Amino acid sequence: HGPWSGLWHAARDGWPMMPGHGHQDIGGFELHYDDTPLFVDRGRGVYGDNNPDVSTRAHNSLIVDGQDAYPPNRPYYNDRFRREIGGEPPRLTREADGIELSHHGFERLKDIGAVTRNWRFTPDALTLHDRVEGRADHRVTRRLHTTQQVSRSGQGIEIQSGGQIFRLSADGDIAVSEEVCWRAYGEAVTSTVIDITIAAA
Repeated sequence: HGPWSGLWHAARDGWPMMPGHGHQDIGGFELHYDDTPLFVDRGRGVYGDNNPDVSTRAHNSLIVDGQDAYPPNRPYYNDRFRREIGGEPPRLTREADGIELSHHGFERLKDIGAVTRNWRFTPDALTLHDRVEGRADHRVTRRLHTTQQVSRSGQGIEIQSGGQIFRLSADGDIAVSEEVCWRAYGEAVTSTVIDITIAAA
């Protein structure tokens, strides 16, 4: 869409693919503005069970109450069981000015319903609107990974690349930390993680 280009992921059933590496990356995305990789996939440094590189926290995704969107997948689960636990298959659709994803992975948590993520583009801006159906108190975190330079600017964030400045504002508390981004197996660079958290009631 204009200068924006991206990749979005939604496994066919929502659950991490089996066989596969088990990534909890439903709704994960990578976004570029012209030649600038603005938000990137963090990648995976090593292989093996219980690897934090496959969790929802390792992707540009949405976290509810600290939980992955779906439980770990197992080869002995059948389709009926997966549907009972994870609900209807996700819907990922391209629209005239953006992308929309809806899924039911968090419904296994008490008082949580469907999740809808909506990316809308204009030539100069991206608006990401997340909706989590449910009731009672829950903690919702949007996580973004970037390898560009990040700094605080008032209540928001500035991401700088070359001569370009991207300004990020959000309706939650913004925390910034450093992690590793794997560009290839065994090849790591420092990345910045932006967590936007809101206590929803």
